[in-house]
Amino acid sequence: MSNSIFPKLCQTLAVSLGLLVVTPQPTLAFDLTRPATSFEEERQNSERTHVDVLKQFGGIYDDPDLSAYVDRVGQRVAAVSEMPDKPFIFTVLNTPMVNAFTTGGGYVYVTRGILASINSEAELAALLGHEIGHVTARHTARRETRMKQDRAAAIGLGLLTGSLSTAIIADGASDVMRQAYSRKQEAESDRLGVISMAKAGYDPSAMPTMLGALKREVGLMESMAGDQGGISMPAWLSDHPETDDRVTDTVRQVKRMKGKPANGEIGRDAHMDAIDGVQFGQDPQLGFMQGRTFVHPLAGVKFDLPQGYDLRDMQGALMAQKDDDGVVIFTAGRWPEDRELSEFALSAWYSVTDGDLGQLDDLRNLTVNGLPAVMATKFVHSRLINVTIAGTSIRLDEGLVAGVTLLTEKSPTDTQLKEYQTILESFRTLTKAEQDAVPNPSVTVVTVQPGDTVQSLSAQMLARTFKEERFHALNGIEGGVEAGMRVKIITDRK
Repeated sequence: MSNSIFPKLCQTLAVSLGLLVVTPQPTLAFDLTRPATSFEEERQNSERTHVDVLKQFGGIYDDPDLSAYVDRVGQRVAAVSEMPDKPFIFTVLNTPMVNAFTTGGGYVYVTRGILASINSEAELAALLGHEIGHVTARHTARRETRMKQDRAAAIGLGLLTGSLSTAIIADGASDVMRQAYSRKQEAESDRLGVISMAKAGYDPSAMPTMLGALKREVGLMESMAGDQGGISMPAWLSDHPETDDRVTDTVRQVKRMKGKPANGEIGRDAHMDAIDGVQFGQDPQLGFMQGRTFVHPLAGVKFDLPQGYDLRDMQGALMAQKDDDGVVIFTAGRWPEDRELSEFALSAWYSVTDGDLGQLDDLRNLTVNGLPAVMATKFVHSRLINVTIAGTSIRLDEGLVAGVTLLTEKSPTDTQLKEYQTILESFRTLTKAEQDAVPNPSVTVVTVQPGDTVQSLSAQMLARTFKEERFHALNGIEGGVEAGMRVKIITDRK
């Protein structure tokens, strides 16, 4: 099972559990020279997909003051954009991903992760101005057109060959092609963003400094990836490429601008006040690793993973793979206590099988460390997928059910089954003390005191490694600190 297939199989199962956004339906004929829809149609589409976006990205971040801050800045910039009469909706998403995007029609999303990475209100205005530029230039509609055609071609190729692998590989290639805006579109959105933020009274030089902040995040992620493996660059820079060139181009644009505010607003303190206390990193309630143990506080359980498994997460679902040789997925969800566990397994796998699951094979009742459970296997052969599923559904307290599922393209080997059984045998509930000890990593804004140094401040960071590098990236500081500066560190704020 190749690495390109692994995430798609995981996504298929996660979609069936309602964890991810559904993909657009394919259409076969498009005009690629103009936007596929009007602004109003884009808005209607975005209204329909808003709930799905929230599902994929952890929902709305529960901080009304932060949401009001982002909306205030966004509306201020949108009011002087190329579409000042169009309504805009700005949403803060509860995800650590360093990302901002638009689905078109005035819907703009930013993540708590990217808000923690920038350092002033002006940089936020630059970020939102860039996304507003994508809206006003109708870039989303053009990219949606390419997306639909690419996905249609990928699915069509899979149907012709009857191969899940072919469809997944082709669709994955189309993901890469369509996810990035073109260089021309990026330059246009940068230009429009600089103009709009300057008109709104912000210092336009914050556009290149915002891009620089995200570039620093890339450098940190690359360093961490080299040390730990498996860490990818911030999503915003995957979607919005050519950062070095864009920093240079926006610096030139700002220098050429006429009539720019002589004292454009920066708003570093305003931004620091807004993000103080914001959760940082993956929400630990949705699961985190302690050595080889996966802890899921929201479900109140933990279990061990054998050596050699590559770990990934997808908004509450843990996915573990070993040597391209099968995937183990953990999910948790609510299920009425008066419904059979076997029905939970059926509902969880229904979409995977293209609505033709039939009967579960080898269905049997058992207990997992004293918890009631059912185990079943199923070989699924349909027009979309060929896979063997071995799954165990475990009933937890308060209407929660956990699922531990093994996916293999062929019949599972003895080694795979033994390791799967080892995972099940290690499954146990968390004690109250363990629940109380779950950390809550958050942004904490502190004022530099006389005698403070980068080393002494970064030593307070809630991280095992790369503390100083994280401090520099988080604060946009190349050198040292001075007394009176306000800086960000990451602490445990239960």
